[in-house]
Amino acid sequence: MCVIGAVSVCECRFKCVNGVADACKCRSKCANGVADACECRSKCVNGVADACECCSKCVNGVADACECRSKRVIGVADACECRYKCMNGVADAFECRFKCVNGVADACECRFKCVNGVADACECHFKCVNGDADACECCSKCVSGVADACECRFKCVNGVEDAWECRSTHIHVF
Repeated sequence: MCVIGAVSVCECRFKCVNGVADACKCRSKCANGVADACECRSKCVNGVADACECCSKCVNGVADACECRSKRVIGVADACECRYKCMNGVADAFECRFKCVNGVADACECRFKCVNGVADACECHFKCVNGDADACECCSKCVSGVADACECRFKCVNGVEDAWECRSTHIHVF
């Protein structure tokens, strides 16, 4: 049963009170047009899609076309997989497997861009924070065009080749 015409064109299996779709599946709209065209499996309160999968939009148009598997609060994509955009267009077109908070891709794998266009087209297995590719393997560029087209086995920080092997070129500052 729906109250005051809230949660239009969706199936609520428990309660739909005051536009809050508590513990139901919304197939079109949930509350106030937030989380449009997604399935909310637990709660959709005040536009926050907590512990649900959003296939198109999550909250306020942030993280468009990605899947959020745990929480989606105020545009912070905590512990989810972002297939396209994460935060404000930062880290575009990469997969973050752990956290994507404030554009910092902490402990995730970046397959294209990491942070602010630094470490383009490389794989970071641990951290990529503020352009520092700490303990990762860079297959093309590491930091700011330094150590281009080489393999970094340990650290590539600010152009310092610390205990790693470069098989092609060494320092080439662009």
